[in-house]
Amino acid sequence: MPKPVLIRSTYYLRVHVPRDVVNQAAGTTVVLPVGDRDCRVKLTTHAKVSLRTKDWPEAKKRFATAHAALETYWDTLRSGSTSLSHKDTVALAGEVVATFLQVLEEEPGSPEVWKQVAKLDANAREGKSNSLAVPTPSTKVTDMEHRFGELADAQLARRGLIVDNESRNRLIRRIAVAMEDVSRVSFARATGDYSEIDTLKKYPNYEPKPKQHPGVHDERGGVTFDEVIDEEVRRRSAGRDAKPMSSSAERKFRRAADEFAKHRKSKRVDTLTAQQADDWKWSMLNEGKLSNSTIAQRLQNLRTVVEWARRHALGNLFPSGNPLELVALPQRQGVNSADRTYRFC
Repeated sequence: MPKPVLIRSTYYLRVHVPRDVVNQAAGTTVVLPVGDRDCRVKLTTHAKVSLRTKDWPEAKKRFATAHAALETYWDTLRSGSTSLSHKDTVALAGEVVATFLQVLEEEPGSPEVWKQVAKLDANAREGKSNSLAVPTPSTKVTDMEHRFGELADAQLARRGLIVDNESRNRLIRRIAVAMEDVSRVSFARATGDYSEIDTLKKYPNYEPKPKQHPGVHDERGGVTFDEVIDEEVRRRSAGRDAKPMSSSAERKFRRAADEFAKHRKSKRVDTLTAQQADDWKWSMLNEGKLSNSTIAQRLQNLRTVVEWARRHALGNLFPSGNPLELVALPQRQGVNSADRTYRFC
């Protein structure tokens, strides 16, 4: 199991790209959650990013979250590119708008700056970024790519998405339009007008599509893990002062649920048994690919999802208690403190 690496006085995540995806990964960018930030990481044969801490316990926490997101990205590469629906495209563009408005809320800048930004954005949408060039469909595509392409790529990387060219181009066009909201609201704020509070309501929430595994089907007649997680995400986003679930946490819980569903060949929560969860634990232990602490964490994540399902059902599901509470977590051998010290020649 990889661990944080101490480089000089700061801990880093530095791991090899798995052999089966190293060719697809080379040169791509993934966004990893590190503390309270999202960090863009360009991949080679390795993934390397500073964990921005000198504290070992904090480094372990940040490493676990970032590494889980990285493993999700490996799975995405293995699945290949996907297509975005119209709703998905609008939702992702809305997340770009939300990010800008959140970052700029306290200090939006000057009105003159936003007049200039709006002008440059409009020129790009019309293919007029070069005042000496005659606008054509080709210049429009080129100008949109230069102006909004990196925003689209950053948003796709933040969501761990690999999409086909048409979906990417559609997202660029949608972001180009959505940036009008950023300029308009930021200009108003720069002049002292913070009355606009409904800008984001027109954008739908992005709902990640669950990965399907061979032999795993969504059975009718019972609640699925995906539905439980979707509902928990919805509940945490409800209300004026809500604190939504982070995308990294959502990926972590979906990963555990998907792996368990793959093992038992069923996504239904209501038919889960402690024996099935224990069998899953032993299959991972016997396979020997994951550390005991990683296996324990996956079981705890699955236990949490089941607990959400019980709470959503107001106790009508598993009234005798969470079946995962009966499954003992695997133990691991303690690490001598001297072994935690990194030495360099």
